[in-house]
Amino acid sequence: MPPSNAGKQALRVVVLIALGTGAGIADSAMRPVKVTPDAPPPIEEVIAGHGAGQPLPTGANPVPARPPQGAPQAKPAETAKPYMITVEQARKLFETDQADFIDARPETEYAEGHIRGALSIPIEAFAGQIPERLKLIPDRARVIIVYCSGGNDCKAAEDVMIELQALKYSKIYVIQAGFPGWKEAGLPVDQGSPP
Repeated sequence: MPPSNAGKQALRVVVLIALGTGAGIADSAMRPVKVTPDAPPPIEEVIAGHGAGQPLPTGANPVPARPPQGAPQAKPAETAKPYMITVEQARKLFETDQADFIDARPETEYAEGHIRGALSIPIEAFAGQIPERLKLIPDRARVIIVYCSGGNDCKAAEDVMIELQALKYSKIYVIQAGFPGWKEAGLPVDQGSPP
């Protein structure tokens, strides 16, 4: 007895579901979802003008010298995240115009106060598109410093960093102390809505 129309329909549905599932698995294997940012070049090299792709000067030692025996040891950083930088490191790049700054906080917080010259690009701006304001940073090798409200778990800044890396920006750092640390240090800030 030949299969009924209902049986043929059910078989087609099962085959389509199997094909769709297989295609989805293959796509995910080729384009895994990124959940953590890549490490950029060491910030000290960038500040010195020797970031990714730029050779160190002849005779330069990329390994820092050990302190003399018995000298007080510096405390380890609170975080092992290589893309986290201090307010002081960010200040050096700001004062020498070596970086663009992106505020990852909501636009209402940006309007209340932000680093002078920073672009407001919260994570929501990436929803299925490239944020319009990124056109102001066409050089994907330029240093970008992202910040939010600070702390070791500045998720908004890290999420923006991941999105920027997906767009092939390569030198991205996050200010660990965020905007509160910048403001507390008495560094230049502005108020007002984003342009």
